[in-house]
Amino acid sequence: MENTIGLEAEYFLRDRDGKLLIPFEHNFSFDEYILLGEFRAEKGNTRAKCLANFLESFYETKYEIEDRNMVMDFADGWTTLTPEFYAELLRKMGNKEISRSENINDIDLLKLTDAIVKNGEIKEIKASVGLHIHFGSADIVERSQKQESFQKVNLPIGTNSDSMFHFQFYEKVGEETHTIKATANRITKPVVNYIVREFDEKILPSYVEDLPKLKYRNPGFYEIKPWGFEYRSLPFNKLVLDNIAEIVDFAFQKLEEL
Repeated sequence: MENTIGLEAEYFLRDRDGKLLIPFEHNFSFDEYILLGEFRAEKGNTRAKCLANFLESFYETKYEIEDRNMVMDFADGWTTLTPEFYAELLRKMGNKEISRSENINDIDLLKLTDAIVKNGEIKEIKASVGLHIHFGSADIVERSQKQESFQKVNLPIGTNSDSMFHFQFYEKVGEETHTIKATANRITKPVVNYIVREFDEKILPSYVEDLPKLKYRNPGFYEIKPWGFEYRSLPFNKLVLDNIAEIVDFAFQKLEEL
């Protein structure tokens, strides 16, 4: 059996004067929502590897941004946009695909809004950045099988050069060992529901209690992936970064309980 956890996080990109920038215009990776920069770490099959991979990816991104005289902003985990800037984003997004996130509570993202409305007029739009946790768990069976190996031998038969025939034979030269590997994914729908609810109840509240209401930080959001799924409700801010080891430990605990 192998359990793996991978982390990816979002951030706002700003210039030194605090102006929001659009990451893809500066050749940084970005989320479906083009305002958000994104960095992704390789999955780890231990707590230490997961954390090491995440911190390496985080600091590589942070230092590259700073070397280019820009700022990686995630401290609060959210910001506000003017209606004019938001409209500019939507025009640049064009027909870009919206998030495919699902929610165990049947919350539809398209029915939620981050707009701040006063007297019937949109004054600001909230935007938030998140930490996405990738879960993978598989039963793995490996078997070694020995197989004889042969090499081709040409055997000439004939009385003279004009009537020479060549017969091909194979002679045994040894044995080769082959490994056969079978993998069965352990991430089923009940497993997804269980882990998402555990995070919603025991982890998420501590990290959203001081935040305003943000549509992407509602409980229950996840997305199915080929290797398992990712939990998408957590914010990414300084508090989350300071407690990343505890969050990763809890994630591994959930997989180890399966």
